Amino acid sequence: METEALFAEIDAALDSHEALRAERDAALAEVARLREALRPFADYAEGADPTLSDDVAVAYRSHTGPGFTHREQLTFGDLRRARAALAPFTGGNPS
Repeated sequence: METEALFAEIDAALDSHEALRAERDAALAEVARLREALRPFADYAEGADPTLSDDVAVAYRSHTGPGFTHREQLTFGDLRRARAALAPFTGGNPS
């Protein structure tokens, strides 16, 4: 293989390595952002009565329009899932 071709391959590999590093850094930043977004929900679950059922609503909202009503709710189960999602990053303690 000629020296110029070898250098071209090395340059391409380095460029690829830098691109992968940038993708990794962006993914790690996204994980950190999402963990912070989940933290208030996990903290709320931490202080909740453990005997409360997962389907107990913490908050809800309704959308009403002509001929329909749509209800959404945030439940203790949702909060507990947020807490469980953070546990691997916090040694089991989301706070």
